[in-house]
Amino acid sequence: GFLYGSNDRALAHHHIFLSAPEGRISLEGTVVSVPEIVKRGRKETVSFVLSSKNFYRAGTVYPTTGKVQVFLHNPSHQINYGDYLRLRGSLEAPKKVSNPYVFDYGSYLSHQGIFRIFRGIGKFSVANQKIQKPDLFCKINELRSNLQFRLSRLFPSPYSELAAALILGFRKNIPDEIKEVFIKTGTAHLLAISGLNISLVVALFYFAM
Repeated sequence: GFLYGSNDRALAHHHIFLSAPEGRISLEGTVVSVPEIVKRGRKETVSFVLSSKNFYRAGTVYPTTGKVQVFLHNPSHQINYGDYLRLRGSLEAPKKVSNPYVFDYGSYLSHQGIFRIFRGIGKFSVANQKIQKPDLFCKINELRSNLQFRLSRLFPSPYSELAAALILGFRKNIPDEIKEVFIKTGTAHLLAISGLNISLVVALFYFAM
C-alpha cells in the first residue's frame, strides 16, 4: 500500500497506473522484454513487459505511458522483443499478499516500475502486430534466448531452468517446488534479477566475444 501511495504522487497523470481503469480494455505498446513461454499440457502462456502507448475504451483512444506486465494465454502469435502490439483483454492490479512468508509478486513488479497486469486469452487477444526492425537490444535479447537454449542442452531439468533464471533472468519455467524452497529460505529475491541488469551483462559478454 505504501509503495502504491508514494508512486501516486510521483507518476505523471497519464501514466497507465493512474489513467486506465481496471477491467476490459484494448492496449497498445512496444514489447520491452524477451517473451517467456510456459507450456502446461495444451495451455501455453506467453509473458512479457509492454511499454504502453495508448489504451482504448468505449471507442475512445487515450495516450498513456508506463510499463505493464502482460500474460497472454494461447495467443497463437509469435511475439518478439521490439514488436508493437495492440492487445485485447483485461487490466488488473497485482494481488496483495497478507502472508509475509509468501513471495510478494506485486512488490517485485513495483520495484521495476510496473503497477498493472494485463491478461489476454486466445488468438484474438493480439488484435494487431507490427514487427520492428532488429536493433542492438533485439540482438542482445536474441543472444539471451540462444544462451537459454544452450543451457537447456547442457543441463537436465530443473538445473537448466534454475541456471537460466540466475544467469539470464528467465524465471517462468522454474518448477514450483524449487520456487517454494527459495521463498521459505527467504532467498526469492535472487530469482528476481532486474532485466535491465541482465541485458547489460549479456551486452558486455556479446562485445567481448
